[in-house]
Amino acid sequence: MFRGEEFEGTIEGKLNTTDLLGLIQASEKEIRSGLDDIGSVELDGYWRTVETEYLTSVMSRVLMLLVEKGWSWERVPLIECCRALEELQPLFVSELSLRLYGTQVEESDSEVYIKLSEDKVCRFYAEYILSSSAGMFHLNEFMEVWNDALPEGMTPREDHLKGIALISRNKTPCTVSYLPLSDLPVDPASRFNHLFSRQEKWHQDDITPYLQDLIGPGQTVNSLLLKHCRSSTDPVTKKKMYNSRQRQT
Repeated sequence: MFRGEEFEGTIEGKLNTTDLLGLIQASEKEIRSGLDDIGSVELDGYWRTVETEYLTSVMSRVLMLLVEKGWSWERVPLIECCRALEELQPLFVSELSLRLYGTQVEESDSEVYIKLSEDKVCRFYAEYILSSSAGMFHLNEFMEVWNDALPEGMTPREDHLKGIALISRNKTPCTVSYLPLSDLPVDPASRFNHLFSRQEKWHQDDITPYLQDLIGPGQTVNSLLLKHCRSSTDPVTKKKMYNSRQRQT
């Protein structure tokens, strides 16, 4: 895992393409495609992922430069951007961050242009704000802070928070707190226990993003909910709600 050039001397157990071909039953094309999907890069012949916290700082600098230069998020000059940040971070991680959060839309002899994904950048800033703050926000206040942080022309939506944050609508006013999917237990029973420890009752739309990775062959979200939850009807919205089969302590 890459977390900055200053740590390179301490890294052990790096794998190259030949190593991976010996470990994984797949073609080189399939392996490279899978590595691209998870944001891995080939550095000095070895495949590396970039540490999440480090990538967050890299992307933060990229987005600040966007504002400083007055560039549109729909047409970011990749080469100029990477060179402008070269003293602060390696060229390849700046390029990686732009390609992870956007798609190439244009290329000339001297420049490549990237259009950032509104959904990905909105989620990036939501997670950045929530993970940097202890406790919870009032939802309306958070939406204002979030909106102000985004490049001009981007609009945050509550559905951008799915799998990142818990919106507690049973409180007055509504609150939002950090609850990333990546921090949850992988065991289904433990996952449900953790979710119900954070909130007693869940609407299906709110809990589903935290269950998608648990669905196995022949399973559905509904089958998981049936196994681990009791259901009731929200008296206000008339929508089905789910709570634990076990008494929470």
